[in-house]
Amino acid sequence: MTGAFYLIWLGVKTFCSKAEAIEIKGAATHSGRRLRAHYVKGLLVGSSNPKAILFFTAFFPQFLNLGEPFVPQYAILALTFITCEFSVLAMCAFGVAALAPVLRSSWHMRWINKVAGGLFATMGTLLLFSRRHA
Repeated sequence: MTGAFYLIWLGVKTFCSKAEAIEIKGAATHSGRRLRAHYVKGLLVGSSNPKAILFFTAFFPQFLNLGEPFVPQYAILALTFITCEFSVLAMCAFGVAALAPVLRSSWHMRWINKVAGGLFATMGTLLLFSRRHA
């Protein structure tokens, strides 16, 4: 019940909030060297992520042929995964770049706040009146 009231409160607060355009610092202001440093840092963080390492060690062995060398098989699986992941993240980046002009407009932000606030309040109200059957 507390969660429902919290969602309703967030919805009302978001709905009534003052819409301000978001200032987005473009990547064009950064030098190539600085962008490369960010990329390398992200690559190191992502490749040393314990969840990713556990995923690879738990999921990939199911698809390995025990009669063949492991390294080439593992490399193919890893490169396939990396290609798919990079494609999804690139699409996300292009999508955010396309949305950037919308986020710079206070008129659009006002409507985003109203829709998001309305959804929060609606979900909170539905949660408040839903019955749980144990």
